[in-house]
Amino acid sequence: LAAFNLLLYLYQRVDTLLMNGQVSLKEIGDYALAYRGLEATLMVPGSVALILFSDTAGEKDQAESHKSLMHAFLLSIATCFTVIAVMMLVAPFAVALLFGKSFDNVSVLLRVLILGLAFQAVNPILNRWFSFVGQNDKLVWIGAVGLISNVAFNLIWLPRYGTMGSAYATIASYACVTCSYLLLVWRLKLINPSLAFTLLRESLHRGNTRA
Repeated sequence: LAAFNLLLYLYQRVDTLLMNGQVSLKEIGDYALAYRGLEATLMVPGSVALILFSDTAGEKDQAESHKSLMHAFLLSIATCFTVIAVMMLVAPFAVALLFGKSFDNVSVLLRVLILGLAFQAVNPILNRWFSFVGQNDKLVWIGAVGLISNVAFNLIWLPRYGTMGSAYATIASYACVTCSYLLLVWRLKLINPSLAFTLLRESLHRGNTRA
């Protein structure tokens, strides 16, 4: 788990290191500020995930545990997309209010980075689920995927698009991490796929009924 946390730290900081010498210090500062805004926003789905997972981990029956986990997924996804919608609206006003008009580029970067929440919706829950079922060694590989993909995408897009390229790289690496989680979940059979689709259909049906 310590190795995973180290990889996670590097994964979240490597983009600013790669920017040195390729963009101005002002641009690096703008990106760092936008990323801090993303980290603060990630606390919302992260906190929801902690609460939901604590309920899931308390289930004794495996079927009920899977069912609770899928409900946690769906609620976490709904939370993330709600946060994305809100932040896309308020980010320009919040940045201008806190830092002034000279930081307009921060709000642009933040609105792009916020899209990464679409992939971060289930990552915190899956992270804790892997630990709960004794698969901590797999987390190291997932952390490595995040770090390597972030470096690779930055090397491709940073020289061409500057700090916006790093924002794209962050989103793409989030997608790689989420896909890695889901691939391992499928291969290790930690979640029953048929149950997942059944619960999704039930949730959509309830939503249509209420509408």
